[in-house]
Amino acid sequence: MVRSIISIVFFGLLVSCQPETVYDVGTLKPNADGEKTELKDDLQFMSIAYRDLFEEEVPPGVLEFMRTAYISLGDKELVVDRVVQAMLSSPDVEIPSQTDMLGAKKEFVQTTYRKFLLRDPSSFEEAYWVSQLTENPNLLVKDVYYIFMTSQEYKYY
Repeated sequence: MVRSIISIVFFGLLVSCQPETVYDVGTLKPNADGEKTELKDDLQFMSIAYRDLFEEEVPPGVLEFMRTAYISLGDKELVVDRVVQAMLSSPDVEIPSQTDMLGAKKEFVQTTYRKFLLRDPSSFEEAYWVSQLTENPNLLVKDVYYIFMTSQEYKYY
């Protein structure tokens, strides 16, 4: 009996002295605020661009037209670029007027960053764009939108 108690105590000590298994998941780096890491595929890009410009989901007929154009040509970047240009030239797209853009440059820049990049501009970015709009009064709203929509950051979510 004493021997079995000693065996149990010894076994308990032996088990409790075993090292605990620790699993290493590696070093995790949190994303910086606004950092986008997932590349949109081209059809996602065109659908999101449509939604950003027209403020509604892309209708099935328009989506099918974009998809058909996309699969029918070998130069995919050209197709995506032409789709963006066509959307910006559409009479149905509602964009700020030239007067509104030049009359409230800072607000236009902030709104454009939020609309396309889903974030506020840094103070440097804001100052840059306000100076560009001041120095280039012939720059159209469609041109600025095109620059944002074809930027590297806009291609990611």
